[in-house]
Amino acid sequence: VGEAAKGEITFYNKTSSEIKLDKGDKITYKGKSTDLVYLLESDVKIPESAPQDPLDPASPLNPGEAKVKIEARDIGDIYNLEDGKSFEISGYKKGVLEGKNKDKISGGSSKEIKVVTQEDMNNLSNELKTKVLQKAEESIKNKLGSSQKLIAGSTKTAVTSENFSAKVDDEKDKISLTQAATGEALVYSESDLNNFMDEYFKGVIPEGHYMPNTDKKVTVNVLGQSAGSVLNSTEADIQVTLSSIIIPDIKEDEVKKDLAGKTNQ
Repeated sequence: VGEAAKGEITFYNKTSSEIKLDKGDKITYKGKSTDLVYLLESDVKIPESAPQDPLDPASPLNPGEAKVKIEARDIGDIYNLEDGKSFEISGYKKGVLEGKNKDKISGGSSKEIKVVTQEDMNNLSNELKTKVLQKAEESIKNKLGSSQKLIAGSTKTAVTSENFSAKVDDEKDKISLTQAATGEALVYSESDLNNFMDEYFKGVIPEGHYMPNTDKKVTVNVLGQSAGSVLNSTEADIQVTLSSIIIPDIKEDEVKKDLAGKTNQ
């Protein structure tokens, strides 16, 4: 950002005809390293040249003169010039029309500033979102009880609000962002599941047999989202498999009683 240099130049018309220039016409200062372009701030008419002695048409000619305000085409202090510089006018040779500044051309300046863009905000939002949602998932896992198990794939997280420290086009070197997120997931109680399995199989195990806890293994498989199963943060289809053995429930006292009084034949 910055300001465009401004000033005033005098045109010298060395022809025998009036020259008209329009507002916005370009004039150029040929510098050593670069050409500097300025624009006319108004229309201007430069009268034709006239004899130094009006009574003697053969006397030397004085160029016709006219002053006009100019402004640099771009911002920057490079457009600031000392007085006495010569300018070329687009479409005219110097031998026909020339411009000179009797005073300094000044006021040009520029500085580099950093402004907030929508891209900056989007990048920051996406970068922070990844971390915030990850923390939301970790928070769910950390809140699980000792016998609770998380159903893999059921976790749902979302950013619920975000607050930037600046807006688009604000002059800022840095911006910050605060995001809030929520998360939900399905869990089951391992102890409740084991109790359910025990109650369920009471009616399956033949009378006089039992299922020892030492050989029992319960496996839970999440079926996932498909045409025949559901998996989301509110419901999920799971497959529970029980692996165990069933053995006769032999009571030692009763066996001894049955064998009492019996002898080998």
